[in-house]
Amino acid sequence: MTTKITSLYVHVPFCSGRKCAYCDFFSLPYREEEGEQYLTALAADISLTVATAPVGSLHTLYLGGGTPTSLTPAQLEKLLTLLFSSFDREEKEWEFTVEISPETLTAEKLSLLKEGGVNRLSIGAQSFDDRILAAMGRRHRAVDIFRAYELARKAGFASISLDLIYGFPGQSCANWEKTLATAISLAPEHLSVYCLQVEPDTPLSAKIEAGILTPHPQEEEAAMYYLAVDKLTAAGYQLYELSNLARPGFFCRHNLTYWYNRPYLGLGPGAASWYNGYRRTRIADLNAYSQGLAAGIIPVSEEEYIDRETEMAETIILNLRLTRGIDLTAFSQRFGVDLLQKYKATVEKYIQAGLLELKEGYLRLTRQGLFLSGEVMRDFLP
Repeated sequence: MTTKITSLYVHVPFCSGRKCAYCDFFSLPYREEEGEQYLTALAADISLTVATAPVGSLHTLYLGGGTPTSLTPAQLEKLLTLLFSSFDREEKEWEFTVEISPETLTAEKLSLLKEGGVNRLSIGAQSFDDRILAAMGRRHRAVDIFRAYELARKAGFASISLDLIYGFPGQSCANWEKTLATAISLAPEHLSVYCLQVEPDTPLSAKIEAGILTPHPQEEEAAMYYLAVDKLTAAGYQLYELSNLARPGFFCRHNLTYWYNRPYLGLGPGAASWYNGYRRTRIADLNAYSQGLAAGIIPVSEEEYIDRETEMAETIILNLRLTRGIDLTAFSQRFGVDLLQKYKATVEKYIQAGLLELKEGYLRLTRQGLFLSGEVMRDFLP
């Protein structure tokens, strides 16, 4: 039986200015005419996709980017209307997240989002140190984060997440601790703490290659990671995924779809989907995306069949991101396989190394294994 898709991601490929120094996501500087071009193409994408994809009533919807709030209020309203006229939603389970960058937020846009069914905001704060924000190429400063957060609370949003980055060149542990303390003082319901990833062909990688910036050694990144986990846990947040902490009842349910390796649909240029055994990625080019859809074709740049062995390995890897780990009974029911027998050598290797542990029917990373998860996960790939 085909599993219904209940989670939708929509990529809005615009930012309010130049790309951040570390970013390798598909995005463009916002221009109003390209915003209209995008909305026209997205409507065609939805029309063609829902005719064939097994989409059910949505439980989660996530607008990411880019920065969705780079759009004008009129365009945001058009986008929300398009989505709600095209998809049913499960009211009791409903989670609708929008990513925002602080400098793009206004009371008018927040009102539109609230009226349009959005009930969760993810604010790209990254740091509360203006020097670090400038080095990152962010277009906001700390004062903008405070302003955006206050506006969001005044608009009635009761579920707010802050994104933070650690390990940026020039960022000390003391500086990171101050950012954590400031974040805690705001009392968001959710926090995402990401270790800086130096992606190729970005301004950041060019500066590192030229010797202008020096990346942190792994042991310093690990120290920053465990500092965040300990400080935030002490403040009442629960680490439920490698990089995500939340108050009870505020786990991001959309992202749990990914970590449980359940089907999802991605719309917009550069968005990825996984359902009916295939992972497909739409072309990361606005003009090519628009032209393909105008011709009645969904422009896909990559298509990969996920066989059973790969799905099992990916499920293990994604489940291990969750601090609860892999539910061994659920895994056996899904695949008809005893994980501990099939992957016996790998499991025993990392239990002996102190990076994995078995507890109450779950296989999970130990505290030591949290920061070294990549090493463990790679060994499960076919």
